[in-house]
Amino acid sequence: MALAVWAAGTGAADAAQLVAIQGSEQKNFGRIALTFDHGVKVTAKVTGGVLVVSFREPVTGQRDRLAAEMPAYVAQVRRDPDGAGLRVALQAPYRVNVLEAGERVF
Repeated sequence: MALAVWAAGTGAADAAQLVAIQGSEQKNFGRIALTFDHGVKVTAKVTGGVLVVSFREPVTGQRDRLAAEMPAYVAQVRRDPDGAGLRVALQAPYRVNVLEAGERVF
């Protein structure tokens, strides 16, 4: 996901594995890279200063360090208890653009 500024009835055994979450600050934008063990459909939108990242299937694994990696963009990160997404509190209003490349999503 470049910052310029559903899961139902499945168990943890069926969940995709989030292998890595990596954040970086670039000149004029921030980038969040999610790497899964297989392709996962991801949607994202910004609502009320919060980036809402939703996964089409439950996701497990990897702890979130985005606030430390992107302090100019991210205040804090919360993972949905059901594994269906992330809530990212933003430092300012930003636009979001999602790019999928196999098992990686930016």
